[in-house]
Amino acid sequence: MYDIPQPEVLDPMRFGSNRDSMSMAEHRNISDQLLRELRESCAYGRALWEQLDAVRRYLVECLPRPAQPGAMLGGAHPTGPDDISGWQMWLDTYAAVVSVLEGPRGDSGFGRDEARQIVRARLDFPADQQPTLETIERS
Repeated sequence: MYDIPQPEVLDPMRFGSNRDSMSMAEHRNISDQLLRELRESCAYGRALWEQLDAVRRYLVECLPRPAQPGAMLGGAHPTGPDDISGWQMWLDTYAAVVSVLEGPRGDSGFGRDEARQIVRARLDFPADQQPTLETIERS
């Protein structure tokens, strides 16, 4: 897993200026730029919220179902080498989280590539039980 630096949109000092020596027109330009920066920060904040809400839902969905008489309990996804949908949900969730962590412009597929590497490393099952990454991504 690679470190992901915080995106510039989270840096409140990314836009600096010396207000004491500015003309009114420069103040207006700064104000307009600050408004654009605020909109970008808010859009990124909404994207973060939406993705974390999706992760919250995924975490609840991957818990075992409540115990009922005679019912088998499942584990968190993925439950094993043949749980193709569990692997796919994990891969999709991981890739989406990395993409939003990279910033408003996304990650150009880096998160999906990293998720694939992690899944490949974890799919170290006996050859007769081993699903392929291609099988997981096709489902």
